[in-house]
Amino acid sequence: MKCEEARVHLESALLGLLSEAETQAVEAHRRQCPACAQEALKGRQIATLAREALAVAAAPPDIPDRIRKRLAAERVRVRRQYARSRLFLWAFRVAALALAAVLIYTSLRILRPTRSAPYSVRVAWRRSGFLPLPSPGYPVVAGSYLIMGERATEGDRVTAVCKTTGKPIWSVNVGPIRAIRADDERVVVCTQLASGCLHVRLLRRADGKELWRAEIDQPPAGGIRSALSLGRTGLAWAVEHQIRLHDVESGTLRWASPWPGRQPALAWMSSGELLVTDGFRLEVLDPEHGHSRWCQNLGEGKVNVVQPPFVECAGTRIYLVRAVARPDAEGELLCLEADTGALRWRTPCTVPLGLSVCFSFVLVRAKGLEVFHADSGTPLWSASLLGCAPASGDAQQIYVVGGRGKRELLALDASTGRAVWTYHLASSCSGLVVEKETGYLCGHDGRLYAVVLGRRG
Repeated sequence: MKCEEARVHLESALLGLLSEAETQAVEAHRRQCPACAQEALKGRQIATLAREALAVAAAPPDIPDRIRKRLAAERVRVRRQYARSRLFLWAFRVAALALAAVLIYTSLRILRPTRSAPYSVRVAWRRSGFLPLPSPGYPVVAGSYLIMGERATEGDRVTAVCKTTGKPIWSVNVGPIRAIRADDERVVVCTQLASGCLHVRLLRRADGKELWRAEIDQPPAGGIRSALSLGRTGLAWAVEHQIRLHDVESGTLRWASPWPGRQPALAWMSSGELLVTDGFRLEVLDPEHGHSRWCQNLGEGKVNVVQPPFVECAGTRIYLVRAVARPDAEGELLCLEADTGALRWRTPCTVPLGLSVCFSFVLVRAKGLEVFHADSGTPLWSASLLGCAPASGDAQQIYVVGGRGKRELLALDASTGRAVWTYHLASSCSGLVVEKETGYLCGHDGRLYAVVLGRRG
């Protein structure tokens, strides 16, 4: 074997890649050739150094346990981080859903009434462009019409509106309005002249035509709230120490009866008789001649009535509420028999601002609303309603305008006083009048509403 061939196979021989015969031939040449022996020695030294440089240290015996512990700790850390991220994600979702629920609830509360499932309430119609007077501020039901007083550029006017559609029927300018009374055929308007005297006009309900007018030269000292009462046969008027009755057909004075007491309140009974009371005494007058049918003392000398009372006649009973100046009560509610004036019951109350009778309930409007049982006078419940306006109701629910700024129409359970539903109005309102299942009210923004009141479904 020559040197060139031996040097070609020398590296393979050092790495053990040659066959046994080739390896022996290379070794035989190396022993005979000093130059090739020198090259083989260098190759062995290089291989030895490479093996030493590439030598791998033995792993510690506990390395598998350490690796497993490290992996377990890493898995725990990853799981905790994942749990925290999931918790944050769920918290974000819950917060987003809560915010969405609040926004939806707020929008629904503004756009429509809040109510429980068995009840419903809706607006049958609304009309704009009305300018209601501050008192009473709500329409009067007269047959198929609604009668209301309005402000106008040329003075106050009386307007008749169709009850089913809200369409105006007629309007009459009358001057500064102080009171409006109406029934199915007639509308009575009391206006005040510049001299201080009062004019009483009777209009035909169908077209607003004036039938007659009368001048009252002695305005009532206690105001007009309860001094004017329209009945089937006459128009009663209370002036200073006198009760007058005008014929509704002609306006002529039928009779004048003396009244020795303070400014009284008037009301017509179902029998057609005229009821007169100043809180101290109660007297029933014959509508034909003004003669006294019977008179009942209500405790003169024992109470101090500080304002004209409120009185309502309901069937065979008379309900009267009066403000008193006593250390144990601010007001007093009484129930009397309509045919004899016998006292059935009396109960204390707060200072009254209004009175109404709804089926078997007596409603006293004060700082809030107090409800009593009509048969026994037992206090049933009271509600502290901010800005409570005159209340109406039926056998199941009591309806009242209240809330902050009188912007809420509320339906209260007649037996418990629990709120059934609340309808939010666009503006404040002075009160409402209820007939059957519809309530009529006029907002101070000039909108007249007809609201179909909620019932059990």
